[in-house]
Amino acid sequence: MTNKRGLEMPIYNADYKGIPIKSDSRVHIAVLDVLKLSNLNVQEVRTFLDVATGRGALAQRLIDLYPNIEIDCNDLDDGVLTVGAREIFSKDLNTDFNFDRKYDVVLAIEVIEHLENPFHFIRNLKKHLNPRGFILLTTPNTDSFFDRLWHLYYGHPYYFGAKGIINSGGHITMVPEWLLRYIASTEDLDFEMVSNVVDSRALIGLKGRLLLTFLYPLRFFIKNLNDRSGTICIFRSRD
Repeated sequence: MTNKRGLEMPIYNADYKGIPIKSDSRVHIAVLDVLKLSNLNVQEVRTFLDVATGRGALAQRLIDLYPNIEIDCNDLDDGVLTVGAREIFSKDLNTDFNFDRKYDVVLAIEVIEHLENPFHFIRNLKKHLNPRGFILLTTPNTDSFFDRLWHLYYGHPYYFGAKGIINSGGHITMVPEWLLRYIASTEDLDFEMVSNVVDSRALIGLKGRLLLTFLYPLRFFIKNLNDRSGTICIFRSRD
């Protein structure tokens, strides 16, 4: 993958205009693709909330691409570097958080797995949606063939477990697709899985891919498999 300067962009430890990307950089590209394909006219004034912005790389991309949007950023860590945000908050997402307005789009990118209660999180985001507004959420996928094999050997999916908590900055809650769908149903939200796939195989190297190829026949005995590294979905307000 290349960035706007034509340079090869790493999956991890990438940046946008010098702002560090604190997740798999392919997730940001996938989020931009989803917004382009959505029925939201981002050329008009629209309100966005990047609820766990990190240092603000994705918010900065959106501001640069869509100058008419108004975007608020939130993160507990100091040092948000986004230029042009309407407001920067520091809300603890494990609490009953409140913002001072409602939004057309809430971005919840690679955050729900860091939180103690995913139901509580979505419930709090829902109250900040404008009519027909939506939450665009991403989280590590735990149902890929790679993750199933990793779980078989280590007892947990790739991004989780004791090392995952340390390496990821706190992945404590696995939120598979079935649970996301259930949360949507309990909160009276429409749910949509996004077909854009961030592939897990890029993470595991040549030896890992060869092993997956050798073990490929096991796929016929395991249900609900996919090759996603991350899950990308939309929760849409019905109001």
